[in-house]
Amino acid sequence: MNEQFFQPYTFNNGATVKNRLFMAPMTNGQSHPDGRFSEEELNWLTTRAQGGFGAVITAGASPYEDDLYIEGQIGAFSDSHEYGLRRFADMVKREQALSIIQLMPSGMRAKAKLNRGKQPAGPSVVQLPIPDFEQPRELSEEQIHAILDALVDSARRVHRAGASGIELHGANGYLFTQFFSKATNLRKDKWGGSVENRARFLLEAMRRIRADLPSDFTIGVKILVEDWNNGRGFDIDDGLEMIRIMNDVGFTYLNLSAMNAKEVSWKYPNQKANKSLTG
Repeated sequence: MNEQFFQPYTFNNGATVKNRLFMAPMTNGQSHPDGRFSEEELNWLTTRAQGGFGAVITAGASPYEDDLYIEGQIGAFSDSHEYGLRRFADMVKREQALSIIQLMPSGMRAKAKLNRGKQPAGPSVVQLPIPDFEQPRELSEEQIHAILDALVDSARRVHRAGASGIELHGANGYLFTQFFSKATNLRKDKWGGSVENRARFLLEAMRRIRADLPSDFTIGVKILVEDWNNGRGFDIDDGLEMIRIMNDVGFTYLNLSAMNAKEVSWKYPNQKANKSLTG
């Protein structure tokens, strides 16, 4: 194994990890129905920190009300969540690891039964061939800005709780991806069409959070660089262009997601991975 994995690393915001091993955000549905951390989830995360990870990232936390995707999902949209967020931050920092809350707006993947019967909402009204998919309503301009405000509020709450930072979940079919994918974003306004317009929702969230919080607050972003084969709502060139624009906005780290790490780009199927990087 590469010895560099076990060496400290300092990010561009001054945050230092004791090693380069991050515990990935993994959905486990262990917390309370109202989004408060359960003892089981806190203990599980703390055990990972005690195991030596340089940073521990939580499962996706809902950043605004009526946007829960799974039972037992963490929340960060209410002051009632702050006690659990603070306990997570304290427990993980005690092990000299970074404590990161992943903010995961679900959008059209939210479930009405978990959200007081409220219909899920996304960039456009579409029907996807996904089991139990609930056709969403289209977000208005006012509602988009309300969600962006809620993301900033959730990030503030995480910061007040003493956590090291947040990770915006912009991959795998959740709301940020829904805006970026032409399969789910049919809009003709400034939130749809070109790569820059489709990326605008994520970029605006990044800008607002960065402007509102101290420069040493960690902002990670998880993205899918190329939509998977069933959707193909954006290709790898779109994804790389989005990263270039994201770099102009500024972030602490990038978490690249892939539905199948062994697959090559469907746009460039004849281009293989460099052996020196994979084996």
